[in-house]
Parts: sequence; C-alpha cells; structure tokens
Amino acid sequence: MSDILYSFPEKKETKRHILSVLVDNEPGVLSKVAGLLSARGFNIESLSVSKTDVSDLSRMTVILNCPDTQMAQAHRQLEDLVNVWAVLELVPDQALERELLMCKLDCVPPQEEAGRPDALGRHTRRAAVAEIVKMFDGKVINLGTEHVVVECVSSTKKIDTVLELLRPFGIIEAVRSGALAMSQSKVTGIYDDSLTTRTKQEIDESSLPPG
Repeated sequence: MSDILYSFPEKKETKRHILSVLVDNEPGVLSKVAGLLSARGFNIESLSVSKTDVSDLSRMTVILNCPDTQMAQAHRQLEDLVNVWAVLELVPDQALERELLMCKLDCVPPQEEAGRPDALGRHTRRAAVAEIVKMFDGKVINLGTEHVVVECVSSTKKIDTVLELLRPFGIIEAVRSGALAMSQSKVTGIYDDSLTTRTKQEIDESSLPPG
C-alpha cells in the first residue's frame, strides 16, 4: 500500500521560455508552427508574428510554459521545419519584452445608470482612467460620450497590472497584441563580467609567465 501511495510521478516544474523564430514570409507557416507546438502538448502563452526588414522573412515571438526538457525538444523540432531559418531562445532577464494593450472602458457612473444625470461623475472617471494609464506611460486614444479607449505599451507583467487596476471601472473590451521580445544590447568593457570569464576560459593561465 505504501508503494501505491508514494509512487506518484513528481509534477515537473514549468518555466516561462521566450523563443524568437525566423521563418519564411509565406502563407501557412504560422499554422505549421502553431500546429507543431499544440500537437505535442505545449502550452503557448503568447504567439505574435510580423514582417522583418527583409521582405522574404518574418519573425515569430513564441512564449511557452513548459519544463526545460520539453523546451529543448520544442527547440529541435522547430529547427527541423523547412520554413524555419533560425530559432533563438532569449533569457527572460536579458530580454526586452513589450506588449500593446488597447482597452475600452465605461465612463458612466453607477448613479447615472439609475436615471440621474451626472456629467461631473463622467469627467471624474475619465480623469481617473487617464491618471492610471499615465503611470504606465499609456494614453487616451479615443474619447466618447459613454466610453473611453486607452492604450499602453509595456512588459507583459505591467500590462496584467494595468488591466487589474482598470477592471473596477468596467472593461467593455480589451485587445492585447501578444508579446514581442528582443535581446538587450550588452556593454563591453572592464565591467563586463561575462567577457572576463570568457577570456579566462580561452587562455590557459599556466602557459603565461609568472606575474
């Protein structure tokens, strides 16, 4: 009985992985990539695709939640696709990640819905919404009689935070672009620890003269 109770397989820890995939700019490539990942049970958190500066190539940014072993499998299988030119995994701490949010919010106060006009209440709600998105470098892009539309470009975590702060105002509609990511530019020099480590690995210190 003890063997049955304690022989359950351990739950594998999942991590967030960011892939930058360079593919042919042809019809059907997106469905091939998404179909390959979904058929093998990968949890796709975000997938976005757009053209690059080369007209024949597109870049996909794919964010997966999976264990490291499955991530290595996904990397190999994507590279095996004919239309895929390169697959680069970005380190989350060393990547720039941005996502666009457009959100339509209700600016009609609850008391006005009961039949009592309240123009000041509408103005107060609009001002409160504008102040919230301003803290995240967002702005109001459309203003109507009953609704206001805002946009915000930031990291995925900050976009989640903005949505939670705007939720009490009544979200009519929200659209997210999916994350885009790019590796950060490194600063080389005497303070670059990675450069120092790499140099030590390439040079055999025992072959150097004393001192």
